[in-house]
Amino acid sequence: MQVGPGIGPITNNNFRFAKVLSERGYSIDLVGTNINQDVYDTAPPCINLYSLQVHGFIKYILPLAKYLKDKNPDAIFCSGPTTHVASGIAKLISNYKGAVVYRSHIETSIYLEERSWINRKVLTLLLRLTKNLCHKNVAASRGAANDLAEVLRIDPSRVDVLYNPCVDDAVLISANESVNHPWLLDRKYPVLVTAARLAEQKSIDVMLRALALSHEHKKMRLIILGDGPLKDELIELTRELKIHEYVDFHGHVDNPYAFMKQADLFVLSSNFEGFANVVAEALAVG
Repeated sequence: MQVGPGIGPITNNNFRFAKVLSERGYSIDLVGTNINQDVYDTAPPCINLYSLQVHGFIKYILPLAKYLKDKNPDAIFCSGPTTHVASGIAKLISNYKGAVVYRSHIETSIYLEERSWINRKVLTLLLRLTKNLCHKNVAASRGAANDLAEVLRIDPSRVDVLYNPCVDDAVLISANESVNHPWLLDRKYPVLVTAARLAEQKSIDVMLRALALSHEHKKMRLIILGDGPLKDELIELTRELKIHEYVDFHGHVDNPYAFMKQADLFVLSSNFEGFANVVAEALAVG
């Protein structure tokens, strides 16, 4: 498996996926390019973390090949297009005989569109050249599966759907913890909650403009759980829209589920999602 350098949706999803496999009797290594300390601190005890100690797509192919040769796992699940390619090449170099499963969390075409022209063309070509090195393609939703099939130029029937295991007992237990946020205590106005990275994909600006429009008829408050590169820009937008008193950029929280449970409404404004974990989580906690 592959894990990013820090805690985020992909990391948490891999944690849950690994826990499910562990509960079914499998021994799990979670392999990352260069794992930060916060990942070690929060990883479930059933997972063995293995850091390749490198940055960059090209640089981790040889360390990954060495891992496959030394550890020889029964199967490796690869998350993300660059990891798909690197795993295929590492399989050839190491003469690895186990199963390689390509696992896509979002629409691959959108991921490619966000890269430079030459980067996109090269990565697309490499994905197609290495596609036969995997034993199985899976995606987090049928839409993501069809999109991956189109990128790889294969029949959609060759891509199975494997939904994210996004709700477990820990989510339900965490949802019952208390939250001392003043807006959830006084209930002067209805409270909306969103949990998202403050990045272009999540379209928080659309959510803020919708809130401003709603204020023409009914006042509401919005708690935004998460951080990201657009934070300052979005804060300025709330001032322009004259809703800054009704929006709390609360930042990252370890337990968003308690906020979700106590909110009057959970909202999501993403441009795209492979499988929106937060929607399933919000539904699960009521």
